Amino acid sequence: MINEWISIIMSNRTIPQFPPHFTVLDSLRGICSVIVIMYHLFETYSTSLLDQKLNHGYLAVDFFFLLSGFVLSFSYEKVKTNFSSIDFIIKRIIRLQPTQLFGTVLGLLTFYSTKSNIFPLVQHTSVFQLFLVFFFSSQMIPIPPQYDIRGYQEMYPLNGPVWTLFFEYIGLLMFVLIIRKLKIQILSVVVFLCSVLLFGISQNFDFFGFTTGRIDSKYKYSIMGGWTLESSHLYIGFVRFSFSFLFGVLLEKVQVEKKFDFFNFSKIEKVENSKSKIEKVEKIQKCEILTKSKIEKVEKFVNGYRLEICSVLMVGVFCMPRLGGETFGALNGLYDVFCVSVVFPLVLLLSTQREGMNEGVEKHKAQIGFEKCANFFGNISYQLYSINYSFIYYQMAWAEKHSENSGMSHFLFAVLMFVLCTAVSYAALKLFDIPMRKRLVDVYLEVCGEIAKAEKQ
Repeated sequence: MINEWISIIMSNRTIPQFPPHFTVLDSLRGICSVIVIMYHLFETYSTSLLDQKLNHGYLAVDFFFLLSGFVLSFSYEKVKTNFSSIDFIIKRIIRLQPTQLFGTVLGLLTFYSTKSNIFPLVQHTSVFQLFLVFFFSSQMIPIPPQYDIRGYQEMYPLNGPVWTLFFEYIGLLMFVLIIRKLKIQILSVVVFLCSVLLFGISQNFDFFGFTTGRIDSKYKYSIMGGWTLESSHLYIGFVRFSFSFLFGVLLEKVQVEKKFDFFNFSKIEKVENSKSKIEKVEKIQKCEILTKSKIEKVEKFVNGYRLEICSVLMVGVFCMPRLGGETFGALNGLYDVFCVSVVFPLVLLLSTQREGMNEGVEKHKAQIGFEKCANFFGNISYQLYSINYSFIYYQMAWAEKHSENSGMSHFLFAVLMFVLCTAVSYAALKLFDIPMRKRLVDVYLEVCGEIAKAEKQ
C-alpha cells in the first residue's frame, strides 16, 4: 500500500478521484432526501402507521442502501488500480464523516431546546451525560438503549438517522474484505437468501427468535427497524442493508462483467449484422410486438425523461397509503418487499444508463427547471439526510407545546423547518464539508509522505 502511495504522492501530490457521479442518480437521490424530510415532518402528527402521510417514506433508506452498493462497486472497479483497499476505505470515511460530525454537533447544540413531554429524558440529562453521548456518537460508536438521553432508544440519540451510516461502514469493510471478490453466481445466492429473510420480516415470521413480539408492535407487517442497539433492530437493520446493498453490487457486476445494457432499446437495431440478432429482430417484427419506429419512440421517451419517470415511480412508492389496514396488514409487508426487490432495482438501472443516451432530446423549460431543482437537492442530499432530524426533534417538541395552535401555524412552522434544513444543509456542504474533506485529504497525503521518507531512511 505504501509503495503505491509513494508513486502517487511523488507524481502529483493528489489522491486519484472517484469516477464522475451519475447525474440522474444524484438528482434522484436529492428527490428521495426531500421525501425523507417530508416523511419525518408528517411523522410528528401521525398517531400510527395507518394514518402516516407519505406512508412508505421509510423505504427511502432501502433505496439508499441499494445505491450505495451499486456506486461503491462501480467506484472500486474504476480506481482499484490506483487505490489499495486501505486507501479506498479512508477515502470513503473522508467522504462521509465530516457531515456526520456536523449533524452530531448540531444535535448537541439543539438538544436542550427540545425539552418537552414528548422527549421525557431530555430534562433529566446532565451536561456530562450529554457530552459523553456526543463523544461516542461523533466516533460512530452506538449507544445502548439503557443510556438513551431522549426517549426514542436510538443508537445515535443526537442524530437519529445516522443509524444507517453504522451499517454503511460495516458494509464498506465487508465489501473490501469479501464482497468485491464474490462471483456473480455466489452473490446471487446470497441476495436470494437475504430476500427470504426480508420477506420473513415483512410477514412477522420469527425465523431465529430475534423478532419475538414484533407482531404486537406498531411496525408489524413492514420492514421498518434498525435504529436501536438491540437484537430485533440489529437483525432487521442487517437484513435490510444486506439485501439492498448486495443487490446493488450484483446489478453493477452484471452490467460490467456481462456487458448487459439495460433499457437500451435501440441496441437491437444498432448492433453489427449478427445473424442471431437479425433473426431476433425479424421475429419481433413478424409478431408485430415492436417495430423499429416503436422502438425509437420508446427509446426517445425513456432517455429524454429518465429523471421524470424515476421520480414519478419513487414518489408513487412513497405516497402509497398503508395497505391492508388492521385486518390484512400482510399486504403491506408484501408491498414493501416488492418495492425494495423489484421497483427500486428497475429505477436504479434506468437512472444509471449512459449519460449520452439522451443527447439530442429537446427539453421543455419546465423539465429543465425541474432537473436543475433536483440537481440542487442532489448535491446536498447527504447533508439533508444527515442533519434533518435536529430540526425534526425541534418541530416535534414545538408541536407538542403548541398543540392548541391552528393548523395553518403548524403548516407554516413545518415549512420553516424545511427551509432552514435546506439552508443549513447547503451551508454545511459549502462551508464545512468540502473544506474539511480537502483538509483531511491533504493531511493524509502528508502522513503518507512522512512514512515514505521514513522508509527511505
